[in-house]
Parts: sequence; C-alpha cells; structure tokens
Amino acid sequence: MKRVAIFLLVVLLAGCTLAKGESIVDEPLVSFSISVDGTQTNPKIMSSGSFERFIKEDSYTLDDLNKVVTVQTLLNGDVVFWFYQPQYSPKTKILLSANIEGPKCFIYWTHTYESRSNYAGDPIKSEYVPSFSSGTIRVPEGPCLIDYGKDKRSIFICSNGRYRKQDVGMIKRVAPPSGIFFSSGENSMQLEINLDKTSDEWEDGFVVISKQLLHDMTNQRSNEALLASDLGRVKILRQDGFWFITQIGDYDGCVEDSFYPNPGFYTSNSILKWYCQQKNRLLIDMLLTTMKIAVETTPDVGYKKMPVISELFESWYELGSDYLDTRFSTDCSRFLINCAQIFDCKGAFEKASMLAKTYERLAPGHTIKFGNGFLFEDYIWFEGTPKIQVHASLNHTLCEINYLLELYLLNEDESVKQLALKLIAGLEETCDNWIRDNGDLWYGYFPAWQKYDREDYTDLTYNDLQDTSRLFWQVFGQKNWAIEKLLSSKKAYLGK
Repeated sequence: MKRVAIFLLVVLLAGCTLAKGESIVDEPLVSFSISVDGTQTNPKIMSSGSFERFIKEDSYTLDDLNKVVTVQTLLNGDVVFWFYQPQYSPKTKILLSANIEGPKCFIYWTHTYESRSNYAGDPIKSEYVPSFSSGTIRVPEGPCLIDYGKDKRSIFICSNGRYRKQDVGMIKRVAPPSGIFFSSGENSMQLEINLDKTSDEWEDGFVVISKQLLHDMTNQRSNEALLASDLGRVKILRQDGFWFITQIGDYDGCVEDSFYPNPGFYTSNSILKWYCQQKNRLLIDMLLTTMKIAVETTPDVGYKKMPVISELFESWYELGSDYLDTRFSTDCSRFLINCAQIFDCKGAFEKASMLAKTYERLAPGHTIKFGNGFLFEDYIWFEGTPKIQVHASLNHTLCEINYLLELYLLNEDESVKQLALKLIAGLEETCDNWIRDNGDLWYGYFPAWQKYDREDYTDLTYNDLQDTSRLFWQVFGQKNWAIEKLLSSKKAYLGK
C-alpha cells in the first residue's frame, strides 16, 4: 500500500503521527457530580466503549434516554468532557473536578470579536485577550482557554449556549450559556457548569482538560488555527458534528442565529494542517474527537443528506431537501483519508472509500457529458427530479478529482483512478471555456442555459487547483496541461 502524505504533509508526517505503543492512561484525570434542583443525583452509566486505540468513552444518563455527560479519555491522557441539558429538564448543576495541583492565580484567554458576521467566508476579526485572576471567575461566553497550575496546565471551555430545533433542518440559538464558573486551588481545579431549566430548547458544550499546556497563546501561528476554527462565531461543535451559521436568504426558514449541519469537516482538515506544523495538544485533542465523529456519523454510502432547502436552488431547480452536496461530502471523505493516512485509523480507511463507490453508481444519471469525460452535478437530489439539470461548478469538480486521486494513493484501486480520469477528461474538454476575459475563472457550467456563469471564489478554487496539480504529478509523474492552464490563469488574476 502506498503511504503518500496528503495536503502537503509529506515532510511532517513522521512528526505528527501518534506513537503506536502509547496506551490510554488508567488513572482518571477528572471526576464529576450532578445535582438536580439542588438535590445530589447519581448519574448512571449509559454506555462504555472505545474508538479503536484513540479514545475511551463513558456516557452517563439521568433518565435512561439522554446522555447528559460523556467523558472521553484520549490516547495522550487528556479528557474531552461533553455536557448536555436536554429539552424539558429541571435546573441542573455539574461539578467537574480535575486532579491537578496548582496555585490559585491563573490566566484566562477570552475570544473577542471586533465584528460579528453571519457568513463563514468573511474575514475573521477576532483575537484571544488575556486576563489575570485568582479564586473564582465566571467563564466568559464563547471559547475560553485557562492556563493555571504548576508548569502551566490548561483547560479549554466551549459552551455553545441554548438552542431550539427548527422545522427546516436547522437549529436556532435562543440564549447564551446559563453560566460556568472556574476555580483553581492547591490540589485541584473545579468547574461549576450551571444548566438552567429548559422547555423546548437545550444547552450543550464541551471542555478539554490536560495536565500539560494545551495551547501556547504566545505562538501566533498556533493561534491562527484557533481563530480559523472560529468556534462560537459561525461554527459550533456538537457531538453530532459541526453546525454553521447561515445568512438570511440561504435556506428556507432561516432566521437570525440559525445554524445548519455542515458535514464537510474542513475545519478539522485545516486544524490537521496546522497541527503538523505547530505541535499542539489542543489541536490533536480536537482532531481525535472530531475524527471519531466523522467516522461514526458518516453513513456507509459515504455521504449525509442535507436536510435544508436552498432558496436559490429551490428557485432554479425546484430542489427540495435530502440532497447530496458533493462539495461537503467530498470534503468529509478527504478528512477521512487524512485520518487513515496520518493516524492509521481503520474506521477512517473503511469509510473514506464509500463515497467513490457512490459516485461510480451515480455517474450514469447525474453527470454532464463532454466528449470522453463528464462532470458531476453539484447537487444530487434523491426525493424527486429537478425541473432542469443541475449545474457543475469548478470547485466541486476539482475537490472530487482531488479526493479520488488521494484515495487512489491510499488504496491503489484502479477503478478510483479511472473515475478521476473521466472527470479530468471533462476538464480537458472544457478548459478554455472556464477562463474569463479578465483571466479569472467562471464559477460553474449551467447546462440548462448552456453557459458558464457567476463569479468564482477568490481563494477556494485556486487552492483546489494547487492540490489537483500536485496530486496529478504524484499519481502520473507528469503535469496535466488543462489543470496547469487553469491554475496559471487563476494565479495571474490573483497576482500570486
């Protein structure tokens, strides 16, 4: 089996691979207690298990229905502590203690925002601001990193707030977190997680705890990873994956502070790149827990159907919910390939190839033919037939090619390479048509109107083309003229 590093990780592969001889620590790092309406309550174990060699997990319940606490002990001994206040629950308090000695003085870093945006692609204008304290503090809303204790121990707190389910596949933030308090003493650290009484809303979040420094806030390069993950502004991480904020007009029923489920895991892929350049316990902890989420939530067909209805595509194509978004699904499969490659995760290896099999099956009925090649439609709807054929965008096509070439490098499946060549042939047949008079590229081809149209992304397509150029060379030992022509034109337009 070929072991070729992906996403420019070849030089750094050995440094960021976990040692295979490591084992999960036996001594528990944390303990917790729960009180409901002021009365001490004994939670029951709901499930126990492990995710390969990476995570040992215990989940606890109060009502035999909902997991109110999940404790994940990671391979390196760190703990990810998930908490959840279900709908129609009484006032609850979780007291979390860590067996870490330290002084009462500490530094806490608060994620602040110069501006708040409703779009994930907007420039990130935020920073982590330090404050010094002792005794007990109320943890600020949003992500917060606290350094404390002997030799700088760390805890990362991310309380998502209170949410209500919408009937249109989204959730809406309806209130900030109920309130979390942190205190550090000579023998232990304590976190008091207050969860107010709920009606039809719920509250959740997670905490990452380590006996070592999780994240060096003085390292600007490492901070870029935290800022880019952008938790709390446009993205929230839950036990079922990432949810992204929407703009009003994106999806049917979207209102202020609506979030939709995004199955792409490209946030985790970005963190993976940064981790291999800047060793960082917080980043590896987030990678391991999101790797588990990606493996366990990706169906055997290799994709998750989108439950939301795009207002634009509804007007163009009469496209409803439960469609395959080829970009999001392919991004997820690329993250799984990275996890199989970097961490030797068996579950990721198995799930990574599923989408390619689906693409092979869907190719006859959901592609736009060009000579000996074709391009996949961007959105494949299974619940009905669009009134006109769906477009194919350049960034989706490049992402699909990159996924298939990466998968071939991982498993050497000849059918995967042949499918990639069909897409590349489609690009070769259409190459000149993508290039605009000003040197930029068109966003997509719209078969119903037989035209290339709409503004392309600034950097997304350029980054995709760089990956495609590199991967084609890795697989075939030469450059592809069409890919290089598109890359050269985009590069010149951007002045890079």
